[in-house]
Amino acid sequence: MRFIILTGILSLFIYLTAFPQKVQTGLFLSDDFRFTTETSVNLNVEQEFMGIRYNTQMEINYLLSLKNTGRDVDSNYVLQAKYRKIDIEVSSMMVNMKVSTEAYLPSDTLSKILSTIINKDFIVILTQQSQILSVEGLDELISNAIENSQLTAEGKTEFKQNLIQSLGEQALADNYCTYPSLYPARELRAPDYWSCKLQIVKSGIPMELNTNVNLTEMNRNYALFLSEGKLTTPKVQSSESDKTGFRLFGTEISEIKMNVHTGLILKSIVSQNISGAVKNPADPNPAEDEWIPFKINSRITSETTAEN
Repeated sequence: MRFIILTGILSLFIYLTAFPQKVQTGLFLSDDFRFTTETSVNLNVEQEFMGIRYNTQMEINYLLSLKNTGRDVDSNYVLQAKYRKIDIEVSSMMVNMKVSTEAYLPSDTLSKILSTIINKDFIVILTQQSQILSVEGLDELISNAIENSQLTAEGKTEFKQNLIQSLGEQALADNYCTYPSLYPARELRAPDYWSCKLQIVKSGIPMELNTNVNLTEMNRNYALFLSEGKLTTPKVQSSESDKTGFRLFGTEISEIKMNVHTGLILKSIVSQNISGAVKNPADPNPAEDEWIPFKINSRITSETTAEN
């Protein structure tokens, strides 16, 4: 009996110590690795112009399917991607739009056009730090779908602009959270803590993010990161803010769960609160340029499931 007990204790000790207390983070995707990412974007933009306050609310939900087809010459992952479902709702003083690729009426022309984008391939280039380097073919896919529709010329122009801003190449890269700060060139262990400075683009606006990251928990399957950062106008341009056309400051808070074996982000919640101003140029006298204040509040939630 004593031998059995000691064997059980020894087995438990081996099991517990077999998990590495440190981990080297990085993206490690096998050939033909497949995964799906479901993303929800909630965005509220408030602007004030000539004493009138304009408020725009947007909600975007989509399911993206991705497959690793190999690596390029710089060792970035080349992913074959496709949208599998999309829902968009926009509400403002000027626009009220709700489109979906799910069940819709035959008279719902915009949703019908959107459905032609579903399951059409485009390319995503992903770095070993899980950052989208580029998206190829998506804007063209959206443009072709709209150009082949029965909308008027004016309707095509407006809908194309709205869709590319919401779902196009730059939008997809913006919505896919920027993660290089989670992949430092060293082994990590809980509760490690470090700082990082990043140049990012959110809501179509270049920003500088100075963030503090804390690895709060790590076990055999995942690591949990919490981060808090400040957003500012990029410093390389701050001395020429009148030329850049915007000024901003804000905060970003995130909670991110990572698979320690693949480096894949399993779940992320990123919230931003930004205040700033956009320049309204006065032509021909730049001295009379007007700065229009704005506020942006956003929350992006993403959940990834491996299909392999």
